[in-house]
Amino acid sequence: MAQETTSFARYDKKGYESQVAALRLNGEAVVTNIKSMKRTFLSVSLEGSNVAAGIDGTMQYDKDDLRGYYCDQVDVTMSLDSSAFTLRTDSPQTTSGVSSVTSSSQFQLDVNAGTFGPVPTTGVSTGLVIGTSFSRSLEDWKAVNLSDGKRMNQSYRMAASEGAAYETPTDLIDMSAKGQIEGCPLFHVPDLSLANMPLMSTGIFATDKILGPSTVNLTVTVTGHFVRIEKTFELFVVKPDVIRKPWTWTYKFPVTIPAAD
Repeated sequence: MAQETTSFARYDKKGYESQVAALRLNGEAVVTNIKSMKRTFLSVSLEGSNVAAGIDGTMQYDKDDLRGYYCDQVDVTMSLDSSAFTLRTDSPQTTSGVSSVTSSSQFQLDVNAGTFGPVPTTGVSTGLVIGTSFSRSLEDWKAVNLSDGKRMNQSYRMAASEGAAYETPTDLIDMSAKGQIEGCPLFHVPDLSLANMPLMSTGIFATDKILGPSTVNLTVTVTGHFVRIEKTFELFVVKPDVIRKPWTWTYKFPVTIPAAD
């Protein structure tokens, strides 16, 4: 067996009006060659990565009738330029209504038997374990897994505000009886929509052959969606001006990964 670990890290900022968003990208890719099984595994983890809508944890506009810019969605994809690899497992899977999420992409290898499979959730595991498992809080957010056999694809989406479920920016308008008495103010957004929204993507690619002396290129793409909503009245009817000036930030980062000897 041979292993090669490649770590990568980037920190970048992007301004929009007077607000500055930030992306902290930390990652690790581990190539494991199992000669007796004639297989190569490539595990990837973004543990320690996060997106902040405002580097100081605040929004440019934070009033009852105007909020923004807050982050309500982050899309993460990871793919390899080698057709020899297929995606065997990735995480997080689609979640709903949970505050703590575990991202676990691990295989237990039985080298003698030439088999591999998920790490047992109970009992004592034996054999070689590759991959990563860690937990983070996704309070008021959810994960949606859209991966296919070649590409990891997770979408992290805001799922609730302080007062209601969230699907679109108009859900921030408090239309309850109490809210209407108070002028239908906008709910506050969760803390993760302002700062340190964790990226939890992990996965394992594999081939049915040994990856010889070469390199493979991993492309990590992170797209943050940032929203502003303004609420006005016209003839006593609430009129939301949603995403008048929307903006997205797509950050693409290539990583060259050497094969294990």
